[in-house]
Amino acid sequence: MNVTDVHLGDDDEDNTIVSPGRGRTRLPTAFTATLRDVVARVPGARGCVFLDFEGEAVDEFADVPTMEIHLVGAHLGIILALIREQTPRIGAPVEVILECQRAILLIQAIDSRYLVVLDAAPDAQVGMMSRELGRAVEALRAQM
Repeated sequence: MNVTDVHLGDDDEDNTIVSPGRGRTRLPTAFTATLRDVVARVPGARGCVFLDFEGEAVDEFADVPTMEIHLVGAHLGIILALIREQTPRIGAPVEVILECQRAILLIQAIDSRYLVVLDAAPDAQVGMMSRELGRAVEALRAQM
């Protein structure tokens, strides 16, 4: 699967989705609504990004600047890749939770090529984040 960004001009506004943190418009992909729904269902969620394992964003929905969510996702993709190097010993990673001073970052693998990252406030409920992101992973798999 290959998804490309398409940036629309002002005359195409009815077909675009504007994420508050983006500052730009994008033609919605099959994945945009799923990512938007996760952010809407999890109190404290600030953004969700769908990436390949090389850190390239496929799609995102965020209340934080787009570049921030892309960078976080890319760096977490590297961490997940390092964990995957241990796969023969421990099995493929399914979920990684990073609880930081100013955020909780939850990573879930979609398959061997793609992952999704949810960025939330530090007081967000990790169990709810995991459950809702898991639902999104199933939806993304079905959409691929």
